[in-house]
Amino acid sequence: MQGKISKWIDSRGFGFVTPDGGGADVFIHHTAFVDGTRPAGDETIAFEVVEDSQRGKPKAIAARLVQP
Repeated sequence: MQGKISKWIDSRGFGFVTPDGGGADVFIHHTAFVDGTRPAGDETIAFEVVEDSQRGKPKAIAARLVQP
């Protein structure tokens, strides 16, 4: 999937991604970035979605920045 980081809380290391195709925002943690990138917010990223086993909600994994 692709989407844009719509909210990023750097001090806590997480945020939310709005998928390009619409739908609910997806939680993303800084550890989801495969190359160790720490986003600033508002970037477009590619990612996979899985269900968080603790919360039962979708979360992003295997994320990477998409170059313009």
